[in-house]
Amino acid sequence: MLEILRNTPHWVYTVYTVVLYFGLSSCFEEQSRLRHLLGIPAIIVVISIVLATYNNGFVLRVLGGWTLGILIATALAYWFTQGAASRLRLDGDYLIIPGGLSVLVVSGAGFLVKYWFGYASASGADWTRLPSFLMWDSMTSGLIVGFFVGRGLSHFTTAKQLETMSGQETFS
Repeated sequence: MLEILRNTPHWVYTVYTVVLYFGLSSCFEEQSRLRHLLGIPAIIVVISIVLATYNNGFVLRVLGGWTLGILIATALAYWFTQGAASRLRLDGDYLIIPGGLSVLVVSGAGFLVKYWFGYASASGADWTRLPSFLMWDSMTSGLIVGFFVGRGLSHFTTAKQLETMSGQETFS
């Protein structure tokens, strides 16, 4: 195990630190503007597509697995975060989002799975050359991205409903 950690590139630790920071910061109440609710997931989608196709080529299996993952996770995240929507509130131009563990758990687990896939692929494991591995790898990316898209859409629709109920034109 220590050999694996010693041979891990330093940029991986930087990425992990950033993932951990955003996961931990989401455990606490935060303020968000509308453009962040939809903008950040859109940026994550673009980065994920670029990375998936850059590493594996523009393959139907890659985009098929990625699309399936994003659709499943978007629907589930939207559905699950609607229950927490009752705790959201407007404060002027901001939507106040209560803290929770979901971002920490999803991003941490996603990082670990992608790290394991990457390590297995770099170490030359035979099963990483199978077409199904490519699909599962891209589906994992889609699931992670789909969570953030579904969460953003859920918060966006809740913000619009709160805006309508309060009579504000905050998020125009």
